[in-house]
Amino acid sequence: MSLQKLVLYNYKFCPFAARAVLALAETKHPYESVEIDLSVPRPDWYLKDINPYGQVPALKVNDKDIVLESLFVAEYIADLHPESG
Repeated sequence: MSLQKLVLYNYKFCPFAARAVLALAETKHPYESVEIDLSVPRPDWYLKDINPYGQVPALKVNDKDIVLESLFVAEYIADLHPESG
């Protein structure tokens, strides 16, 4: 199995996004982090291409699939690395 390319859209002060960051840290899966500032209106590209609700975290997988909601993101990451459980 090839390594999944992950991009995590998060905000450093969001406790929900922290769940995804902790899951990634636990599995040591490499990922790119993109900061979305929740204190200002979301960029149009984020609302159009990533999450129409403007929330974080959002996880882009292999430049095509998007996983939304912190619990689903954490579960997806855990499923990628069941040995980390």
